[in-house]
Amino acid sequence: LCECISKDAWAVRHFIEQGHNIFLSQSFAKNMDLYGKHLGGFIVVCTDAKETKKVESHLKILILPIYSSPPMSGARIVATILNSPALHSMWYDVEQLIKEFSVYMTKLGRNFGKHSRTRKEAIAVCITSCLYVLAHI
Repeated sequence: LCECISKDAWAVRHFIEQGHNIFLSQSFAKNMDLYGKHLGGFIVVCTDAKETKKVESHLKILILPIYSSPPMSGARIVATILNSPALHSMWYDVEQLIKEFSVYMTKLGRNFGKHSRTRKEAIAVCITSCLYVLAHI
């Protein structure tokens, strides 16, 4: 797994291993570039079947009045990506590229003052550098 995703999952795995019940709310809007889709999941992990039935019953009471048929288009996109080994791998690759881009932008920000005399020149350096980085990722 990608380092970032493994770090994000650590707390969830840890508390489940400790025997805790958990509620996990997860959004796919940002990391799948599906803004405006209000796409995510609500995951509940219970320690026994009796508790699972109680929680499920309460969630149905809470959720049904809000929406009975949520849109499926975004969910299908996420399911396709997560269930296809090739697409899943590409998704991790994109996350790694974003991480590298962030490192380049941080370095660029640190060096702003060193290589530009005016604000206009600094902006030109930034735009040129960003285009260079994007072209070579």
